[in-house]
Amino acid sequence: MEMVKQTVPRKSTFIENVDIEVCYPKTRDNESFIGVYDIGDAETCDSLINFTNTSIEEIKNGKKYEHLHLDETVGNKGHYTEGRLGREDEGLFVNKNDYNDLTRKLNDWLQIGYDLYAEKYHVRIIVHSYFVKIHKVTPPAGGYHSWHSEQAHGVDNASRYLTWIIYFNDVNPEDGGETEFKFQGIKVNPKAGRVVIWPAGCTHLHRGNAAWSEKYYATGWFECDTTVDN
Repeated sequence: MEMVKQTVPRKSTFIENVDIEVCYPKTRDNESFIGVYDIGDAETCDSLINFTNTSIEEIKNGKKYEHLHLDETVGNKGHYTEGRLGREDEGLFVNKNDYNDLTRKLNDWLQIGYDLYAEKYHVRIIVHSYFVKIHKVTPPAGGYHSWHSEQAHGVDNASRYLTWIIYFNDVNPEDGGETEFKFQGIKVNPKAGRVVIWPAGCTHLHRGNAAWSEKYYATGWFECDTTVDN
């Protein structure tokens, strides 16, 4: 490792400035810890898009479902309602991941991706993915554009170990909509049936780049099983 001298300003009772040596080592082979797997089929993805649109309209018109609700973290009631991060996107929250045949198919794709990821990166702890968030990103400039990690919102999210996303449709490169990773310098283009898995912590700050055409995807987390000693 090559250490670099750096003076760190520090104002306290005992220290004003401190001279240290700093190094941020690179991983061998420039490993990103991001797994991208083209698993799903276009026909199922089209059915998932139809399911998303139909369910959103039915719920907005007053229909009630036991395990299916609007996801209010997106759209005009979401995290950002105006300005650069304002968005008119829509979403579903499915709090039972085997809700129907389509979500069970998502689980199959996700399991395949997870098994490959766990083998590659030697994941040996017990994790679960309990629910599914399905988002419909609407142009112009839809998506969640703020850099963030999935463990950044308090103790309730501390058990999140891996993040996952499954795209339902292709988005042309000129229409944006990539999932971009800040420190890795990687952009993943949406493609129907593509599963992406990455660590949930601060090493993998990411954002959804502005989408100039519709983008549909499901997302969620693999969370540590707190009932067992991992």
